[in-house]
Amino acid sequence: MFCGKCGVFVPPQNHFCTKCGTPITQAFQSTPADDYHVIKIKDKNLDYTNHGELVTIFERTKDKMILIDLSVVDFIDSVGVGGLVTLVYKTNRTKQEIKFIITSEKIMKAISALGVDNVLDIYENEQDARASWGLTPV
Repeated sequence: MFCGKCGVFVPPQNHFCTKCGTPITQAFQSTPADDYHVIKIKDKNLDYTNHGELVTIFERTKDKMILIDLSVVDFIDSVGVGGLVTLVYKTNRTKQEIKFIITSEKIMKAISALGVDNVLDIYENEQDARASWGLTPV
């Protein structure tokens, strides 16, 4: 796991960054799959308190295809939405592809209200996201 503030590696048993002292959450799980990388948000919130950790994990991911799973998220603020949009623009520079799993109607309403639903490549499940990449279903 990496510190969302300074980016330094933090061993799983630590609850604070040894470099900058930032509290570390277990809000994200980063797992390489066969053909793509999955970043699963395990916290119910994606907001100003944890979006930096997501960005840090994303920046350390070198896979060409990245899937961000927000299926358990039930609250997102404008900073969280802005963070997702920033990831999309970063993939344009790094030649990566990014897709999102969003199942909550509440989250979709927040994204639509901010007018970025056309910027994010959103799917209801991992199978649909895989199919959009031309990958076989699991």
